Amino acid sequence: MKIQSRKQSMKSIFFISTILAGMTALAACGGSDGPTSPPPPPPPPPVATDYFPVKNCINLSNAMDAPDEGDFGYSIRQRDLVAISQAGFDTIRLTVRWDTHAGTSAPYTIDASWLNRVQEVVDQATAQNVGVIIDSHNWFPIAEDIPANREQFLAMWRQIATHFQNAPSNVYFEPYNEPENVGQVAALNALYIDLVAAIRETNATRPIIFGGNEYSTIATLNDVVWPNDDYLVATFHDYEPFNFTHQGATFIPFPPPLGTTWGSDTDISNLEMVYNEAAAFKAANDYPLLVGEYGAILHIALDERIAWMSARRDKMAEEDIGSCIWSFVGDFPLYDLDNERWHDGVLAAVIRD
Repeated sequence: MKIQSRKQSMKSIFFISTILAGMTALAACGGSDGPTSPPPPPPPPPVATDYFPVKNCINLSNAMDAPDEGDFGYSIRQRDLVAISQAGFDTIRLTVRWDTHAGTSAPYTIDASWLNRVQEVVDQATAQNVGVIIDSHNWFPIAEDIPANREQFLAMWRQIATHFQNAPSNVYFEPYNEPENVGQVAALNALYIDLVAAIRETNATRPIIFGGNEYSTIATLNDVVWPNDDYLVATFHDYEPFNFTHQGATFIPFPPPLGTTWGSDTDISNLEMVYNEAAAFKAANDYPLLVGEYGAILHIALDERIAWMSARRDKMAEEDIGSCIWSFVGDFPLYDLDNERWHDGVLAAVIRD
């Protein structure tokens, strides 16, 4: 069932509040026929660009989304946050694995040392005027069965929200990266409602980011039944065409073969189609929109990666969509850890004014 949009909701609230305020004023005057002052209008809904101004974001991944930080060969350093800030990024998406640092039975307590480590990175980023999307990454049980794991998932997010309730306003929550709940759309939508309620117990206005089912593609974004909340952000991920961006990727079964190129008329047409759909979503909804991940693997020649990234940067800028490139290091790197420098040309390909 489709729920009414925030615009429709605010119109209804305005209409009802105006009538009630008028009735109250009339009663206070004893039914007098004398002039009365018009009731004040209700506050307007928040402007999306005010509560979520993210434009140039980079995923800080392959560190805290491992079972333990460092298991993937990289641990976050303070100097990395300095480099990210100086490069012109306004936000990082901090991908964090929580379940390997929490109890497996109620109350599912998250290790204090892990919360403090996440806090340390958040503090280092915000000290550089870089916002942080705290993202729950690689929490596999919830992808298999939402009802069976709902209690633990909500308990952990209550703890995360409580811990960061006094964080700066440019710290955001993304409770569930790339849902994989095939056939569980209704359960996923119900979980989103529960997550908003749990987070709002301690964070009344902190933006919360949600994407569609089946890996947060643009095609599933309209399947989300958005909770009744004024501080939500919609997200989708863009790795199209997959055979190009993931060629030779050893971390997936049956990786596409090497040698695929990008830039044909069909490729450009598909790019237009994705961002036309994104623009249509924005026009129909009041939520800001973020491409939470996009990138191309290191096996691809750098000039081809740059062409692919630049084309997407331009479309996101054209449609006023926030972007978050994948990633700082790893298999889709923008930064060269061995030489402590950005790969040639990548910043110009992703940073926009």
